[in-house]
Amino acid sequence: FDFQNQDEFPAESGQGGVEVTQDGLCQGVVQWLQIMLDNETLYENAPLGPGATRTKHWTPLFYPFPIPRELKKGQTVMLRIGHDRKGARVELAEIL
Repeated sequence: FDFQNQDEFPAESGQGGVEVTQDGLCQGVVQWLQIMLDNETLYENAPLGPGATRTKHWTPLFYPFPIPRELKKGQTVMLRIGHDRKGARVELAEIL
């Protein structure tokens, strides 16, 4: 969702894919923020990432799958994503 180049932010939903980069058991999806606060100040809370900032307010979010899934490198995990201006949601749609 484009929150930078729009003047209004109505609720939206859609679908997107994430390519699997290694074999393994996947329990869900993690979401985090990267925000340019001004021309010089970047805030990011990526889990275990370099320069990750931890606060009580903006922590990475985990969206668990109903059941863990065995995935293979090269597959695509299709997700239903959406927001209602108050919160976001991410759900497993299918695995290709």
